[in-house]
Amino acid sequence: MFLFRADGNEKVGTGHIMRCLSIADSLKRKGEESVFVSADDKMKTLIEKRGYECIVLHTSFDNMEAELPALKELAAFKSAPVVIVDSYYVTDSYFSLIGESKKTVYIDDRTSDAFETDVLINYNVFADPEKYKNIYKNDNIKEPEFILGPEYAPLRKEFGIKKERGIKEIADNILIMTGGADPTHVAPKLAQKIIDDTDPKALSDIRFHFVIGSMSTDYEKMTELGDRSNGKIEIHRNVTDMKSLMEDCDMAVSAAGSTLYELCACAVPTVTYVLADNQIPAEKAFLERGAMLSAGDAREGDIFYDRLYDRIKNLIGDPSERARLSMSAACITDGKGAERIADKLIEMAG
Repeated sequence: MFLFRADGNEKVGTGHIMRCLSIADSLKRKGEESVFVSADDKMKTLIEKRGYECIVLHTSFDNMEAELPALKELAAFKSAPVVIVDSYYVTDSYFSLIGESKKTVYIDDRTSDAFETDVLINYNVFADPEKYKNIYKNDNIKEPEFILGPEYAPLRKEFGIKKERGIKEIADNILIMTGGADPTHVAPKLAQKIIDDTDPKALSDIRFHFVIGSMSTDYEKMTELGDRSNGKIEIHRNVTDMKSLMEDCDMAVSAAGSTLYELCACAVPTVTYVLADNQIPAEKAFLERGAMLSAGDAREGDIFYDRLYDRIKNLIGDPSERARLSMSAACITDGKGAERIADKLIEMAG
């Protein structure tokens, strides 16, 4: 059995839980059991619907050391040979204390700190082994085994199945994904910009598919905006087949989080943007690889929304640029990273 320690809520979003679920699904296909442990119950229902036990500690997600006494008393902790931790609030002491009795794995995407863990996974395009080696050398901490790069992007199984993408002259189905929580309310602000466009030829016959995350507080507002959009805006929530929705759309807009790797696996031409500082390295790396366009930082306010809207309109009518982005995106990941990680975890467990 494997124990995943991860959180999902309005502040940290849903990405940590979702990528751990993809790995757990791969382990299940290989005959292995997994248990999830979270500080609060915000993602408990979703985790259980995916078929896994979720133990709630009723602790503070941003003070992980304080949870250690309760964590160590769990029967699931005592029986799991490997603990996989996915949190920005982990500390070196946390890993040191767990590592006294368990093999540990850290899923990292910041490349900023050294931790006493057995394995470190960073599946991002910007994961740099030399940078990690320097961090561990400077902190005088023994290097873990590094598992780096987008070939390890932990996507759901369906994203490993490729479908050829055609490029239309005009992109008339646009996918808008603003994350599980959308704390800066990108979705309603962009939807309002679409509705307010007074150019009668602008976005004619274009449909925008807004995916509203499970932690978003904007669902009612988005439903209202969709009703006012004269058919231009369609609202999606609790999507059960995200891959098909991605494949059915001609281009996408997405925050620079884990969703970008799903879009790459589907070869979707994409405009990305930044919601938080930890997304800046991914945005930069995708730009350098020529796999995405960027609209910059959503925290810039009105100038960001002007830029985003311009990027969308320009890409809608530029099939050659969409073809270039699609080809570059498809080279990022093959969608089989979760299987590779699962194999490594089983090897660790002995």
